[in-house]
Amino acid sequence: MKIFGRVIHFLSPNPGTTSKFLQHYVFFGLYKQNFSTLRSGLELGLLSVYYNINDDGHEAVKEWFYSLDSPDSNTPRADKIWKILLSNSNIKEYNNKFNLKSDYLSLGYLHNYVHTKGHKYSNSLDGQKGNSQVFIASALQEWLTTYEKIAVIVVTLHLLKYPLGLFKFDYYRKFGIDMPNFAQVSFNVSLISSLLEADKLEVIQNIADKDTQTKDLLSQLNAIPAKTDNEIEEEVIEFEKDFIKRYVGGFKKWEEEQLKFMHDLIAATEDRDNTNFKNSTLNRIELIRKWAVENNIS
Repeated sequence: MKIFGRVIHFLSPNPGTTSKFLQHYVFFGLYKQNFSTLRSGLELGLLSVYYNINDDGHEAVKEWFYSLDSPDSNTPRADKIWKILLSNSNIKEYNNKFNLKSDYLSLGYLHNYVHTKGHKYSNSLDGQKGNSQVFIASALQEWLTTYEKIAVIVVTLHLLKYPLGLFKFDYYRKFGIDMPNFAQVSFNVSLISSLLEADKLEVIQNIADKDTQTKDLLSQLNAIPAKTDNEIEEEVIEFEKDFIKRYVGGFKKWEEEQLKFMHDLIAATEDRDNTNFKNSTLNRIELIRKWAVENNIS
């Protein structure tokens, strides 16, 4: 479930809300609605790469995003989506080896939950039950299996379009706390990789290793001078000061939360030496306490 919870970010423009609905639907027996949501997640996952195939998604997606009354605002059909996806050399190379498109086509039955097709694709899932929604363990397992298949397809497409997602890189050392958005993927490389079968991951890694755009980007990232610990700490302190100024709880509440976070993290990582982390946190709190007193911030 941990993996599925993380991958929901690939399946929805609003991952928190969608994840909550998914859990609600499946545990309360609303299986038709839940499988319909999975179908939408699959479609959105493909559209994410489709509209960004030429790295101009911020422009290409506008008419669709704003639901304008024009042909370009309509969601494209699957055959058009795959024609565009396969125009990408990385995706085409992988598809030639593993036929990713056929994995997608094997999920074609999901449209029956959206468009309605009899008893089998209703909330009963062709089971015998009364006129009420009940929990069905086999239905939950079927949903999880389908969820995983969709996650693998969507993750694979994104890694092929953006191979940088397979490389662990210390963005924190280069950018401090002001890291680019895509840097968050670096923290989940192992988790994302665990979704894929070893032979398929190896092929994606080989594609990533020879991807010109990725190599150029990594070269540019490596050329950025590394920040010192003091420089990063100054950024953190300035960020916290700005936060406290706007925080309803002020310095006192912020201090409580910082101490709780410190103690919780130390307790959760007892096998590590957290001396430096503890000392830097306490020193930061003390410096900001002096600043708060000087500026009459309680």
